[in-house]
Amino acid sequence: MSSRIFLFFAGFREKKSGLGDPARDEAAPGLPSEGVSIVTRMLDDESDILFHLDAEGRLVGASGLSRGNKIAKDIRLAEMLIANRSHPDQQAFVDPKFNLKSLLKA
Repeated sequence: MSSRIFLFFAGFREKKSGLGDPARDEAAPGLPSEGVSIVTRMLDDESDILFHLDAEGRLVGASGLSRGNKIAKDIRLAEMLIANRSHPDQQAFVDPKFNLKSLLKA
């Protein structure tokens, strides 16, 4: 087993077009710190993912610590959910057995 510990994070922030047209606003790279609440997904004793949500419950970031690349797939799925501006059920994030990929189809 790898003895290295990795920190992963993903996030987007709203980039305003300045034109007052929400259709022209776009997601720009950001940080999970833009979330106002956090939901924790504990995978095991060495791996946790934190999902960062804004005031409306929209996923705006994800971060986590893990040995090796154990959480990389979930972080990548979180990036896709963020890009889709998803408002997923918070309980889905808590359950480590829940398949996050199914949220992309919703």
